[in-house]
Amino acid sequence: MINKIPFVFNLFIWNSIINTKTMSPIPIIQKGAEVEMLKIAARCWCAIISATPDIPEKTALYTNAFFIVVYLFSTKLTYKDYLVLIFCAIFVYWILAMNIDEIKLRPVVKEDLLEMQKLFVETIRAVCKKDYDSSQIDVWTSSISNEEKWLKKMEQQYFIIAYIDDLIVGYASLENYDYFDFLYVHKDFQRKGIAQMLLHQIEKKAIENGGKIITSDVSITAKPFFEKNAYTIQKTNINTINGTEIINYHMTKHL
Repeated sequence: MINKIPFVFNLFIWNSIINTKTMSPIPIIQKGAEVEMLKIAARCWCAIISATPDIPEKTALYTNAFFIVVYLFSTKLTYKDYLVLIFCAIFVYWILAMNIDEIKLRPVVKEDLLEMQKLFVETIRAVCKKDYDSSQIDVWTSSISNEEKWLKKMEQQYFIIAYIDDLIVGYASLENYDYFDFLYVHKDFQRKGIAQMLLHQIEKKAIENGGKIITSDVSITAKPFFEKNAYTIQKTNINTINGTEIINYHMTKHL
């Protein structure tokens, strides 16, 4: 919900303040080509916010602020108009800032295991259900029963945790600096730029260690995200686990 606030803000502010023919409470004396161009730019930004799953809220916040500053300097407003507009902008952005959680990264520790597994199961069940049926999800999530395997991966792979306060909201791992293994984001924190943040850190680590190509086996659900980040499908995997077929994609990217 939070990441849609900038979009709603755009629609209201730019249609109420810039478009004087509708419900604008602020009279604009000069309306030139620069204002029309600004209207187009602002509405394009509305479309970007609504269509881009992983755009961070802070990006939307600062870009909206930029539009407001440009608008203020490209139109002739009365002194009262400036005060009203600035007050509205400060008030709305203060509300937005109060709702933007600071996401931090840290290394994994053994004590994270249970919370990571809980996130793993809940995210797959909530986010991947449109692409996999219940039997496939049951097989996929059953891997948490192998605690030893999980702990071994946590010890041997480069593992990073994304967290807000004390809550784990995502994690990712890199094996041998060339294989992107885990990437999961909490079901309640989707579309907040967490996956993008984790992916960037994983790729950065691979490059720092001489990686030229990174590979991953990606679910149907995650495929569009990886494609957006320049990963390409090399082959379709049909994995049979306990008699159940699960499809994913072997993807690569040149770093």
